[in-house]
Amino acid sequence: MENEKQSPKNKWYKKIKKWALIIFGVFIGICILAVIVSQGRPIIEDVPGEVKQAEIGLKGFSVDANETVKIYLNGNFFSEVNADERGKFNFSILLSEGINTVYAEAIHKDKIKKSSEKEITYINQEKIDAQNKAEEEARAIEQEAQRKIEEEAKLVSQQKAEEEAKELAQKKVDEDVKRLEAKKKAEEEKKIKEAEEQKEEEARLINEEKDYKASCTSISYNKLEKSPYSFVGEKVYYKGKIEQAGSQIFSEWFRVSITAMGYGYYSDTIWVDYDDVTEFVTDDIVRFWGESTGQHCYKSQMGLDICIPSVEAKYISK
Repeated sequence: MENEKQSPKNKWYKKIKKWALIIFGVFIGICILAVIVSQGRPIIEDVPGEVKQAEIGLKGFSVDANETVKIYLNGNFFSEVNADERGKFNFSILLSEGINTVYAEAIHKDKIKKSSEKEITYINQEKIDAQNKAEEEARAIEQEAQRKIEEEAKLVSQQKAEEEAKELAQKKVDEDVKRLEAKKKAEEEKKIKEAEEQKEEEARLINEEKDYKASCTSISYNKLEKSPYSFVGEKVYYKGKIEQAGSQIFSEWFRVSITAMGYGYYSDTIWVDYDDVTEFVTDDIVRFWGESTGQHCYKSQMGLDICIPSVEAKYISK
């Protein structure tokens, strides 16, 4: 009878053990579900909450092998990186001053997976130090000025200084006026000198342009087309009609036909690269001076490879 009966202590032990196993099983199930849900979702790890340098490197994992990962900084697309065969990736970002948010996106089974947003505060320590230094210098100057004022006031009061104070005040005003006049004169002289230097530079550039243009020649298109690389570096000049125009960042390119056929038609096309921005568009008649760079090849709308002579233009005008 004693063996069949269980003590209250054993009953409570079995209940606790049972609930512990249930809780453990639920925990394991939640972990497995979290792994399944987060599969392919980028995870950015070891994100610092606060940094003192603008450019930092970060790393992440949990994406598909060799998958492209898009990085977003402050809600805007920043860069793309490729994960390695283990689904890990590394990237660098350039922070703005203050609070920044960063997250990553990747494709998993045709779905976009987004990581959680991480906040990073960038503290520009150099700027803060400079501001503190400037404030300390301003306080020191203010204290020094206040000290001098107090000393002057004490001196004037000690010498019955209504008259002397007036004289000192007038003298200070005169000195300030002279100082301001001298400063104004120096600034005017500086402006005059800068204007003269600018005129000299403009004149130099004009002469340089004239000399450059005078050194250019018009090589026949037949020669240029037959042996484009024989004339690389040669200074050339042509006039023609823009058949096509395009632009890149701070530069433009044109296809210019240089031989007039009559009735507004031109032939003999040259590829022209220009390292600046213009207002020229298709059908404009332009002149250009530059150096032959050999040949430029591109694909036509039919998918054919077309190669034409090319020029790096230094000057271009109507």
